[in-house]
Amino acid sequence: MPRKTHSYLLLLAPIVVLLVILPVLPHFYVFLFCTAYIFGMFALSLDFLMGYGGMPNFGQAVFFGLGAYVVTMAQIWWHVPPILSVIFPYAFVIPLSFALARVSVRGGGIYFALITIIWGDITYRTFFYEWTLGGSDGLRGATTFPLREYYIIILIATVVCYVLIRKIADSQFGMVLRAIRENETRMRFVGCKVENYRMSAFVISSCFATFAGSLYPGLYGGARPELLHWALSTLAVTMVIVGGLGSLVGALIGGFIITFLIEWSTSYLPMGGGYTIAGLILVATLLFMPKGIYPTIKRIWRS
Repeated sequence: MPRKTHSYLLLLAPIVVLLVILPVLPHFYVFLFCTAYIFGMFALSLDFLMGYGGMPNFGQAVFFGLGAYVVTMAQIWWHVPPILSVIFPYAFVIPLSFALARVSVRGGGIYFALITIIWGDITYRTFFYEWTLGGSDGLRGATTFPLREYYIIILIATVVCYVLIRKIADSQFGMVLRAIRENETRMRFVGCKVENYRMSAFVISSCFATFAGSLYPGLYGGARPELLHWALSTLAVTMVIVGGLGSLVGALIGGFIITFLIEWSTSYLPMGGGYTIAGLILVATLLFMPKGIYPTIKRIWRS
């Protein structure tokens, strides 16, 4: 069997399983799966930036939150139909991500991470204290879709996001991005415009994070300021590392594992217990599976 066909079959198999189990899933688990798909897409966007570009963005949640907020604002303030409202966030996100990329990418290294934390916290506090945006309560009133139909929509969206990011990562652009990550000095020496590639990767990643966030109101009926907080960005970093940095499939797996554990733990543990478990899983992964769950399973399977 050709390698490309084999890869498509491996991608198709879990999709078929996830569709087959839909009729027998209880309402709560359908909701939980939808949440996991959304945060899996969010983790995918960050994995592209971290795993291929070597840029740990601790402000990635800003774009996720903006996607949710702008879709909600478009529906309740401007009376935009729900299907068309998902287009509106990009009018804000693309110029914002380009401006933030110019500031953050030039710092490089640890300064990049610190700068993203700073502007992430500023954005969160702006939305948290601005009463016209709902303040600490967030915005409510967005249209929610029938859950089982929305399950199929979000699943399709997740597959499309994965395929698009995989195509970009495997393109010449993605190869150059990985080369910059491995040896920035050498790439500068051969005349590569490193900052341009990194800024482009930043904007692409931001757009995918925004898309994931734009699907959030259709499930939860609105947006809240916590979606912009750097803590959510840190959680996405945890998802990526646990699943397998730079593997894309690993980001989806990490997103599913962390989302399910946090939601499950809220029923049995005190507030914040889910994040404690996520931290423990991250430590265990770094100790016993440094490359992440998916690459480790893949290596064992091939051996």
